[in-house]
Amino acid sequence: MEEQNFLRFALLISLLGVFILFLCTSFFHYDLKAIQDISTDMDGKIVRVQGKILSSRNVAETYILTLQDDTGSIPVVLYTAKEIDFRKGSYVEVVGTVDEYECSLEIKADEILFL
Repeated sequence: MEEQNFLRFALLISLLGVFILFLCTSFFHYDLKAIQDISTDMDGKIVRVQGKILSSRNVAETYILTLQDDTGSIPVVLYTAKEIDFRKGSYVEVVGTVDEYECSLEIKADEILFL
């Protein structure tokens, strides 16, 4: 009987933890940044940008996009096994981490939303 109570308690705590994580993620909001404002001192920080897709390519479950806003352009990298139709000229919002790769800045996308 004690084992059943322990399992119920563990399940309840696990569900509560998942619910709290869900609430936390829905409250986080990142300010919209202009691409020209992204700099090397933001390396490792999460940013949110919007823009138009200038180009896209898919190589081994990796999408590489070039995103442009009114201030400039930046490469965006998304790792996923899902097939996504990124069309040139589409407008998207990207939330991801700024990364320096081969002496250039890029954004490693956590989330891409079509606008």
